[in-house]
Amino acid sequence: LRVNAATPVFDHVLAPLLPEFCRRYPRIRLELTSGETVVDLIEQRADVALRVGPLQDSTLNARLLFESRWHLVAAPAYLESCGRPQKVEEIAGHALLGFTQPSSLNLWPLRHAGADGYPIEPTMAASNGETLRYLARHGNACLSDFLVRDDIARGELVDVLPEAVLPWKQPVWAVFYRQGFLAARVACFVDFLAIGLRAGLPLPLTVA
Repeated sequence: LRVNAATPVFDHVLAPLLPEFCRRYPRIRLELTSGETVVDLIEQRADVALRVGPLQDSTLNARLLFESRWHLVAAPAYLESCGRPQKVEEIAGHALLGFTQPSSLNLWPLRHAGADGYPIEPTMAASNGETLRYLARHGNACLSDFLVRDDIARGELVDVLPEAVLPWKQPVWAVFYRQGFLAARVACFVDFLAIGLRAGLPLPLTVA
């Protein structure tokens, strides 16, 4: 079973579940490939891809696995050194960490001056959410819950302006081609993920 996903999705979403999947389905051999761009499943010979955000390819079958809310985060040491913004308009005076693409990821889910959504001009931009997660030690980043929830729980990152963050969510999908019938290996893998990732939480020990 060939699975494609962005590296952060593999690290934070799939990795906690894969050992249990292999235990339950020992006859399925997994082949994992990662990259930061959307790949053509046929060209890359991928059976399933995990994609984050709105889907563009209408020729694919898709199953919504979970939705992950956004956090505006920074490290305590950074906020102590540079000051903690008290309102959205003060964010502009800080180091802002954004994505190189798509540009829609640099519209942060913040309510300000009666408007929804705050467009930023990144001080530093990266193509990978994992890179921004690391750089959040040195600035403000808006990242998905599955990337930063453990850092927040450990106190390594903190929510900035939580009262201004809108309840926008980022969908995570399993996408695949289906011609006539769906291969059993694909069906059981997608079903396993859909159950194990309910509510956006890895639950490898309670998958039915």
